[in-house]
Amino acid sequence: MSNIAKRDHWNEKLDINNYFPPFISIMITHRNRPGYAIKCVDSILENTDIPAEIVLHDDGSSREVQAMLFESLNNKVSGMILNFGRNTCLATPVNRCAEMTHSKYMFLLHEHVYMRSGFLGRIKEALDLPYVGLVSISQSPLGDGPNVMTLPSGTKIKIGNVNIVGDYFGFRRSVYEEVGGWDENVQFANADIGFTGNVFGRGYFSVVVEGDLFDERLSPKGPNDNIYVGSQMDGCNNAPPIFGMNPSLHQNGCARRDQEIWGSLNHDWANDKFFPTWYNHHFLGREIDSLFPGFGKIDWEFAETYGHIKWKEQIERDFPGLINEKHR
Repeated sequence: MSNIAKRDHWNEKLDINNYFPPFISIMITHRNRPGYAIKCVDSILENTDIPAEIVLHDDGSSREVQAMLFESLNNKVSGMILNFGRNTCLATPVNRCAEMTHSKYMFLLHEHVYMRSGFLGRIKEALDLPYVGLVSISQSPLGDGPNVMTLPSGTKIKIGNVNIVGDYFGFRRSVYEEVGGWDENVQFANADIGFTGNVFGRGYFSVVVEGDLFDERLSPKGPNDNIYVGSQMDGCNNAPPIFGMNPSLHQNGCARRDQEIWGSLNHDWANDKFFPTWYNHHFLGREIDSLFPGFGKIDWEFAETYGHIKWKEQIERDFPGLINEKHR
């Protein structure tokens, strides 16, 4: 990455950043949407329920946007990276953010998602369970059931076929380091697929906790953004050759993006990088379904495949209602 300006200091004015080491590190990626980033940071400061640090990576925004970010957020975040060069997509900014953090707990939050209540303490509490590799947020109550556990604090966690949303999820630094972070050879907007897949492949479980978030892209008053037009991509201009797209497609919400992608799979880059990762996304879904073959069921025989079996005693203790599907 060229021409990077780094800022990394502890803000003495804000209580949220005064605890060292922080209880949790929040990582935000951004490109050319300063209004989103400013609202995201403000929402964290207003709703964080435990001490935290905030680090932000701007990935190749215009100089005007970067100046606005620095002026607005310089005294609100603990660390900031301004990449003056070309937009690099998603994997590189996440890894650079991770390098700036200090906590053993990490929470990735894209700039278009805002916190509306304090739930970071629940994420930290869930990540204290050794078998948990990833924690995401459920917008609705988890209720009760064989795959739901209530922790001593009252926090509920749900295990099983849970949805890990790439725009917001937490993990321990030790897990991040164990899987090697994000693969910077795979630079596209869904690069989190490789990371979450590697966490599963190391034998960790994913859970969700309750929380209240707001996604600006879903706002009727918000910009006409599409999931593929996030801050992690410079239109389609800087995307790898696989996309081969006319930038005007983004003005129409990238409706033809999948068609363009699959029509470009003859590119060496696609065959070597994109297709395996995209395939792994669907493969991962099937593997999780095999581990949890139905509501309230777990297949401990299949759990030997990737090492989840090592947590059998703890999982059966914490979720005694889960049924071993193979022995019914």
